[in-house]
Amino acid sequence: MLMDLKERVDKLNDICMDINNQVDDMIITLNAYNCDKSDTLYVITVRSVDFIMHFFQQIYAIVISITK
Repeated sequence: MLMDLKERVDKLNDICMDINNQVDDMIITLNAYNCDKSDTLYVITVRSVDFIMHFFQQIYAIVISITK
């Protein structure tokens, strides 16, 4: 049971790392665009990514605290 939980935590960690990498790619792509023309899109995207990352970080923290 504990091993299954550890595997799940490891999988969640991998998912978070994948999301971080995707966010980095998105930031690079967004920085390539001229922000003067697409300020609204940029702000919405950045805020959405921040919200999603915060959500996954909270889930990860909860899972880690449960496993300790």
